[in-house]
Amino acid sequence: MPLALILLLIPLAGLIALALWARHMHERHGFWVLMWRWHAGQSLDGANRTNATWLHRSSDVLHHTGHAIWWHHLPRLARAGIRCGTELACLAALAGLALDFAVTVRVLACLAAAGLAYGAYRLARGIRGWHFYFRWVWPLKRTLALWFGVPPKLKIAADRSSIRVSLPASWAHTQREQDKLLSIIQSRTGIEIDPASPDDVAWNTRRRVPYVKLTAASPPPARVLLSDRRVLSAIEAAGPADIMAGLGCRSKEVIRNVAGEAPMVAISMPTGEGKSATSGNICAQRSRQGSILAIADWKRTSHLWARGLPNVAYASKIDQIHKLLIWLAKEAERRYDLVEGSIDIDGQVHADVGDPVTFLIEELNATQKKLKAYWRECRAADKSLPAQSPAVDALDLLLFVSRGALFTGVLIAQRLSAAATSGAGGNADARENLTHRWMWDPGAATWRMLGNDGPPPVPRGIKGRHYLVSPSATTEVQSVFGTDRELRVLALSGTVAEPPPDMPYVTRDGGYERDEYAGWTWRASAARVPELVAAGGPRTWRNQGASRPEQGFVPGPDLIEDEIRAGMADERVTLKEARDCGLGRGLSLDAMRRRSTRDPDHPRAAGRRGKENEYDLLELAGYYKKARAA
Repeated sequence: MPLALILLLIPLAGLIALALWARHMHERHGFWVLMWRWHAGQSLDGANRTNATWLHRSSDVLHHTGHAIWWHHLPRLARAGIRCGTELACLAALAGLALDFAVTVRVLACLAAAGLAYGAYRLARGIRGWHFYFRWVWPLKRTLALWFGVPPKLKIAADRSSIRVSLPASWAHTQREQDKLLSIIQSRTGIEIDPASPDDVAWNTRRRVPYVKLTAASPPPARVLLSDRRVLSAIEAAGPADIMAGLGCRSKEVIRNVAGEAPMVAISMPTGEGKSATSGNICAQRSRQGSILAIADWKRTSHLWARGLPNVAYASKIDQIHKLLIWLAKEAERRYDLVEGSIDIDGQVHADVGDPVTFLIEELNATQKKLKAYWRECRAADKSLPAQSPAVDALDLLLFVSRGALFTGVLIAQRLSAAATSGAGGNADARENLTHRWMWDPGAATWRMLGNDGPPPVPRGIKGRHYLVSPSATTEVQSVFGTDRELRVLALSGTVAEPPPDMPYVTRDGGYERDEYAGWTWRASAARVPELVAAGGPRTWRNQGASRPEQGFVPGPDLIEDEIRAGMADERVTLKEARDCGLGRGLSLDAMRRRSTRDPDHPRAAGRRGKENEYDLLELAGYYKKARAA
């Protein structure tokens, strides 16, 4: 059959079907009734699908199926205008063709061109916004349409800072229904609001078509410092396992408890976006609460504030990390043995398992690989060793330790993949134990992996602006930033725990701990020099079960110089290490580098380490002391 004949038969069949349907409607309702319904914008069968009036859109579906196409939701006046306007346009075109064919063709061509241009504009606009529509508008509209029975009108800002939802007239404005509606909107869009705040949630129920408008709370401040009095007050008022994470929307304190059933914390973000600052804030607060710190830092310089503290085990080389992880796993098993023998029928543990332990694993992606490589070297020298690294197995065990052993884990990774989390199994089971997860502007793949199936947040691009994901909600928070000196003071400002005698890599008896790879030395006794002045209430020193009160403290103005002269006079440091130590307070790293090249009084470089100059630490301390005095 020729193609031209097929193309002719298809519209012909359509016209025959339309004629048969028109004949059926004419026999059933009559000609004049159909004419009235057509020009009045009513359904030709006389049945109203929605409750739309002459001037207002529908707010409810009346059809027995519970569904109606978009046409029936329009006001009757709009439907009548479309029908009558189409008729008049067709009659005008026919009359024009009959009176002046050439002019009419030109007019119709111009109208067609204008229509095509408008259609192209709408198409381009739709293509540009299709991702936003199908990612945010369509899922919410579909969910609410199934609940309301009618698709609501939605207005969602491009940054999801405001959302307006029309409500059906028959919707019950009870507290339960309002809470359910807000929960649906938040779960589909990720907007952060306070349901009890009239500034965030505005209900307008007096109109014929009521609506609710949600406005995102004011974002957190751009910078939060540990030295702020408000931050310090929140830390002092926090519970025994509460961490002051930072300030959230409306500058409200964000407090999280890290002693849950699986007390594990994850920090997943790129380099330079606050991993060490966030983890340092957590660990310093845990130290203040009487926790022993075990830090595995193969980079060797991420947590200089913790080196040499009497309640810290600091492993900075891969063989040390290997040994420390194995010790932690054995300590967890020892504590579980005590728990098993002392727990009663109500679940209460009567044994003293010891002080809480907080272990921190820096750069987990690389640490897992280095542990495996180290164990391959060990097996190459001794084939009788097991194939799997015991340190990797120990780390897997630690991720499943519950609150009964009083362990808290802080895992740091640029991307917390399954292989990074569970080096032994390489699966995502261990990652489910990470109850609190810090992220910075996560990508789509990372958010699907760590975001608890919630909507991804709006990227901010602000340094220190993190998203704290917990099992119940996602909170935008500006994390607390503290210098190494401030973190060191905070860590010793509460109850200082006494590590077990067999815990490795602990600085004991006020001695020195020197790590030749890090090129740094801390002296434990320097944290308790007489120059420390009282501030902030009492602290307690725990020593083999006995406690003796001491004064809370902040460092005197010359503390850092005293520390240097006491135990670090022969050290060479880079400018970055000097700044982290506390020198050049108030100066950025760039400003310190400019001084090193422009100020003739600045100490000369004593050597090179990679691309950075090394300076004598004592000379730098004297230089910056004179600069402050001037």
